[in-house]
Order: sequence, then C-alpha cells, then structure tokens
Amino acid sequence: MSLTHRSRETLQAAETLGWMLCDLAQGRDMQSSLQSRATAWLSPKKIAEWRREPDSVVVGQRFSPACYIREAFPATLYLAAKYEDNLEAALIANANLGGDSCHRGAALGALLGAKGGMSAIPLRWREGLRAAREVEDVLAAIEAAVW
Repeated sequence: MSLTHRSRETLQAAETLGWMLCDLAQGRDMQSSLQSRATAWLSPKKIAEWRREPDSVVVGQRFSPACYIREAFPATLYLAAKYEDNLEAALIANANLGGDSCHRGAALGALLGAKGGMSAIPLRWREGLRAAREVEDVLAAIEAAVW
C-alpha cells in the first residue's frame, strides 16, 4: 500500500482491514472486531442506529459512495456489520449502492469471506466459473491454513 497509496488514512484503513481479517479468520465475531479495531473509523453506536435506515441513506447521504477512503472504508464497515451473516445480500446491496462499489465490494467480500469461510460464498456463484475447480482448490487450501 505504501508504494501506491501514500496517504496516512489509506494506510490506516489497510492496517485496520488486515487486523480485522486476522480476527475474523481466527473465529472472532464481527462486532468485537469492529469494537476493538475500527472505532476510529465508525462507532458501534452509529452502526446500531443506522441499521434501521435504508442502505442508500447511510451510503449516499451519511457517507459518499465515492472512492475517498474516509468515506468508503466506514461505508464498507457499516455494510459488513449489517450483513455479517449474509455475504450474498451484502455484496448485492453494495453493488446496488453504486459509486465505488468495486473497492467496497472487494474489502466487504474479504471481511465476510474471512468470517464465514468458503461456505459463505453461494455455490451458484462458484459453479459457473471457468476455472471453478482450481478456485475451489485455492479457497480450500486457504481455508485449511486459516481455520
């Protein structure tokens, strides 16, 4: 990150994401990881308040859907907290929000994939891949190494 993105905020977001991925891969729940790693980005109180609102209010009005890290990273954390048990719904909601959805989606998918393992990824999303077997083998190796 420091070679291509030299802003302090971007490096802090990358560090936070890295620690959260480690937490989740080791079985820590999303809420406690957010509480211990990400409060500088988004408070658990805000997440709890905003869960009742449409996603387009949180990502669109409270946070810009653009790529600016100070907006995109908290938006990603919000989506990860709201949809922590449903990777499919999280990624679909993220895509429907528009803006820099590919950046948010990559981090969001990583967080929820680290939390849920390969079983979090819908089978129909994996079956149609041209190199499905190879992808399955890589994911299984990662899962075995982490879990």
